[in-house]
Amino acid sequence: MGKTLEVTADRSDSIDDLVAAGELLDMRFQPGRSSLSLSAAKLLHALIRAAGADAGLPKVHRIALSKLNYDLHLSKEEVMNIVREMFGVIVELKVLNSKGKPAIKIGSLLSDVERDEEKDGEIRYELSPVLRASLKNSNHWAVLSRKAVMAFQSRYSLRLYELLSKRVGLSRVTSEYFSLDDIRALFGVPYNKLPRWQDLKTNVIGPAIG
Repeated sequence: MGKTLEVTADRSDSIDDLVAAGELLDMRFQPGRSSLSLSAAKLLHALIRAAGADAGLPKVHRIALSKLNYDLHLSKEEVMNIVREMFGVIVELKVLNSKGKPAIKIGSLLSDVERDEEKDGEIRYELSPVLRASLKNSNHWAVLSRKAVMAFQSRYSLRLYELLSKRVGLSRVTSEYFSLDDIRALFGVPYNKLPRWQDLKTNVIGPAIG
């Protein structure tokens, strides 16, 4: 288990703490594929938080629909529609390979999801091998505010919060360069949209800050 999941276990009783792996915060969306909507990004945080220190294990996790509704304020069917959306999202995550060397893994975020028919049932889910591999050996993390994450009204604003949170306190990093393609991949800008920096600044960075 990496340090990130150890911190997750240590902070499991803190209601407002969302411990997020740095690798997840730096995930890149694949060109030509869907990115996470605001609701999907919030749901992903909720599912990983519910998995806790076991998030890196190949196991089925459980969360009550009522608990999801507390944060997301969505009906059972709305939650499942977001889950369906998430199965269409392909991400690129940094992992350690079997030799302990840095590698890139590409795939989906969820492997399997099952829900109860009754109104107050639960959702049973398994995180994907790509996501588990990234979380299992992660040693870089940020502690996000659950209230802040759930309060965002713009997916670009939430994404900027995630990216900046990962970089707060990095004493050895004074600057970081991002190409236009990096920015597009990090924010999930649709393929062939906003090709110029001015377009990204006006339609992504500006609204994210505002």
